[in-house]
Amino acid sequence: MGSAPQTDPLFLQSEINRLTKALGSKTNDFDYLTSRYQEASAVASESSLEVVQLKAELDKLRRQMESNIKMVTWTHEKKMLSDKIKELEDRCKLLEHLLEESERRGQQNESQPGTST
Repeated sequence: MGSAPQTDPLFLQSEINRLTKALGSKTNDFDYLTSRYQEASAVASESSLEVVQLKAELDKLRRQMESNIKMVTWTHEKKMLSDKIKELEDRCKLLEHLLEESERRGQQNESQPGTST
């Protein structure tokens, strides 16, 4: 008689109903978790793609920054060299002027009678 409730059709039907509800609940839980996993997976995939794009953009900006630094350095060096060239040109003109003055004085001294050097 101990096994009689387990063979009772009403008991078996109630067990079938209970297990069917439990299975339905677990199926709903599984479907919910599957849905959440798929959403998380999609977000992770999008995030991964965004990370790759951001890394590429970062590399591009780094290269551009290095190029800009080189350009700024070159521009600065070019200005320094231009300033030095201008300074040397001005000095050269001054020396040429002084040389011309000196030569002119020398010629004037030679053309004046009675001057000895």
